[in-house]
Amino acid sequence: MKINTLYAAGLLLLSANAGAHALWVEPVEGAVHVCFGEYGENLREKTGGTLDKITDLEVIELPQSTTGQLGFTRQVDYLLLTKNAEALSDKQAVAIRAGKSKVRDSKDPKIGMVKPMQYARFAMSDTEPASTLALDIQPVAKNTFKLNFNGKPLAKTVVTVIAPNQWQRELKTNEAGEVTFNKPWKGLYVIEASHLEQLKGEFEGQKFDAVRHASTLSVRQE
Repeated sequence: MKINTLYAAGLLLLSANAGAHALWVEPVEGAVHVCFGEYGENLREKTGGTLDKITDLEVIELPQSTTGQLGFTRQVDYLLLTKNAEALSDKQAVAIRAGKSKVRDSKDPKIGMVKPMQYARFAMSDTEPASTLALDIQPVAKNTFKLNFNGKPLAKTVVTVIAPNQWQRELKTNEAGEVTFNKPWKGLYVIEASHLEQLKGEFEGQKFDAVRHASTLSVRQE
């Protein structure tokens, strides 16, 4: 699938995930912020409110490094990534995993109780290796991205591209799990995808019927 312009009429659609909160990585003034909310609505949740639902972050440098202690500090409307207690540079590709979100009711009797899993990734290059995230959006060529679940491509799956000016486009991956699109504006693009895994289990004493994986990839257009 190849799309020539992000602003093509008829292809500018709201995401199937519109209204669903997600994590995304956002480079700001040399540092790396992790935000929670809706990038397409310019909504960033705050500490003391909904941002407090994100209680943990596993931070992974890409490529993975065994040196330095990675973590985060909680700010007003974002989580600041750190390495050895200093702000992590926005020149570093990273992956984020947040797995301690509480089980919730999907409100859909066909799905039942759901365990949310949240992932985010920030890429520095047009081509980067796959990460260890269960649901991974991987840059594989210029303007081409691959959606993997547990290391295997997800074909015919909806992804949403959100431009720096909050315009959105809904695309479907091809048989190789890939989508291609141009980036006509400068700034940060966020690509979102989700996948419902039919897997029963229990988390913190609450049983669930499925796991909802949600992932984003942030890329800068200079």
